[in-house]
Formats: sequence, structure tokens, C-alpha cells
Amino acid sequence: MLRKITIIYLTFIYYTQVNAQISSQKQQFLLFWRSDCEVCHIAIPQLVKKIERLDSNKFTITAISFDTDSSNYYKAVKELSMQNFVLKYNFKEGYAGNQLAKKYHITKTPTLIYINEQGDMLAEGNEAFKILSGFKN
Repeated sequence: MLRKITIIYLTFIYYTQVNAQISSQKQQFLLFWRSDCEVCHIAIPQLVKKIERLDSNKFTITAISFDTDSSNYYKAVKELSMQNFVLKYNFKEGYAGNQLAKKYHITKTPTLIYINEQGDMLAEGNEAFKILSGFKN
């Protein structure tokens, strides 16, 4: 069964909407990535395989791209088998203008974080992945 991951090509306009979405989810993970990140091309397929074996009714993963080139973004989405997931995007801004990256002090990709319903970061990286792994079917 295909699990859905929300992919957001984020701009300042959507920062408020993403914050509202985060606030409404009790078990929320954010995955920061970009198409030219070699580690992302290794980690995301592993994460997708992991998600397929988990109970996705208990959590939401929002993948936030730092791409500034839409053609590279769409190519990576296809290569990483993300084209069947929910895609939301708008204008390009990379790291510099990304409000969520600033809020969570994201300086590299990929970065997976676990946040609570108030949007407070509770875990990052391997710790966030361990928490995600606990949502078994």
C-alpha cells in the first residue's frame, strides 16, 4: 500500500499554512531535502521503504525541498519515486528565505526532525528516525 508523504516546495507565503498544518498534527515529522543532495538520494528511498512498513495513520511526514530549480526538483521527485505522493509547491527560495529552516536551525540536508503539536522540535536526525520506526503496523 502506498503511503502518502506531503512534499512542500516552501515559500514565505506558505510558512503560515505549514505552521497551521503542523499545529493540527500530533505526530509530525519534517524532512528537509534538496534535489542536488547526494545523501538525500540514498536516504529518501530508504525512508520511503521504512514508511511502507509503518502505520501511517499515526504520523505525517512533510518533505520540504530547498530546491531553487524546478526542473531539478521534478527530476529528483521522479527518481526518488516521490511522484505519487502529495506535492505542494510554489516559488523557489532555497535555504536563505526558508522560514522553517530558520526556525529549526536547519543547515544541511537531509534532516529529519520530530515535532509536537505546538511545533516544538523534540528530536532530530537518528533520534527522530528511531521515533518514526516505532509506529509499526
